[in-house]
Amino acid sequence: MFHRDGLKGKVVILTGACRGIGRTLAIELARGGASLVILSRIPSELSDTARAVKFAGGKVLSFKADISKVGHIKEVVDRTVSGFGRIDVLVNNAAVIGPVKPLSRIEENEWDSIFSINLKGVFLFSKAVIPHMIKQGDGRIINVISGLGDVLIPVLGAYSIAKAGVAHLTRVLAEELKAYNIRVNGYYHNVLTRRVSPC
Repeated sequence: MFHRDGLKGKVVILTGACRGIGRTLAIELARGGASLVILSRIPSELSDTARAVKFAGGKVLSFKADISKVGHIKEVVDRTVSGFGRIDVLVNNAAVIGPVKPLSRIEENEWDSIFSINLKGVFLFSKAVIPHMIKQGDGRIINVISGLGDVLIPVLGAYSIAKAGVAHLTRVLAEELKAYNIRVNGYYHNVLTRRVSPC
């Protein structure tokens, strides 16, 4: 996903940084010389990942935040700019899998919850960093996309529909922002095999 040689001095906001791929990415980014801004809804996980980032040699700011809430996103972005002076990269990694059941049995609040995090959160966070990247004259947004957005597994329907939306959001943003030297890419995460690959 990243070349270490190009990370030194970069400021990276990483959502979903405290588990799985997100935690691994945070540590690898720190080893490459990036300054990290990590967020999670679970404070204990934040503390653990922040320690791992510091042990890997990285600077880190951590925030308890919900990416479905625009106020939380604004605070993270504002404090990133005041703390590090810029935002070079946003990695939209945070996502939830559930509810695991057929679409016909999903309640409205369950539907709203998964889309608020898996799709709306990606949109809101991207929207929040774009003005800063335009002002800088460069930037990069990376959206972690699931291969399930392209296949049919009925009990994971809500998740796969949201991730298909993220894939198309990525394509639209890439076209809209290329004139500003902002690159928008997607990386496939296969929730069944845990593999990540560029797309």
